[in-house]
Amino acid sequence: MSLGFALALSFTQAVDDAPKFRDPPKCWDGSQHEMNVCAWKEYQQADRAMNQQWGKTASLMKRLDVDHPPIAEIAQSSRSEALLKGQKVWLQFRDAHCPIFSASGGSMAPMLGDLCLRDITKAGTEQLKALMLNPATGNPHYEDQ
Repeated sequence: MSLGFALALSFTQAVDDAPKFRDPPKCWDGSQHEMNVCAWKEYQQADRAMNQQWGKTASLMKRLDVDHPPIAEIAQSSRSEALLKGQKVWLQFRDAHCPIFSASGGSMAPMLGDLCLRDITKAGTEQLKALMLNPATGNPHYEDQ
């Protein structure tokens, strides 16, 4: 057997013996890389859900601004303006807070950062959902909501 053939055969055997990456990965019992991918996918899913809720909540705030204009002497901005300002600050908080969890580095860093992003995003989505309800009654502001 030639040396080149023996090396090729041993390389082929090493590749065959290597753990296989599953696509999609089987969350949460795979390699660290697979768990990193799972965390990223879960964050992306949470972000999509938040963006959908944002659209609903922003539309409601605009509708409330028209139907029940804020009192200029009391309110510094409309509901929709306040929502947008708050969301911008929330994004700054999220982007500043989550790197804390991946600051130590290592193979788990991406997963830890994305899990933080996922959890904060889910909490933000729940806050946006809560704005859809009348704070005095806990019911939707409008029957058609």
